[in-house]
Amino acid sequence: MTCRLNGADVNQQIPAINATVEKTNSTQSSGGGLAVALAFALVKRVIKTSRDATNDKFRYPGRIEVNLQPGKK
Repeated sequence: MTCRLNGADVNQQIPAINATVEKTNSTQSSGGGLAVALAFALVKRVIKTSRDATNDKFRYPGRIEVNLQPGKK
């Protein structure tokens, strides 16, 4: 990303977030005890090992802040 203001340029590299992995990792059980938690862990492991990473979806953070005064935070 490049921002320009009053003749000043600031370049900042923003890493993309793997939304597919994020969604898989955020899957949680809502109750059900240890057996359900273990089942969810097993399903998540199967999804991770069997998915085609070339089909993963990526996104950028919803909010990006750029400091236009280098050296100051």
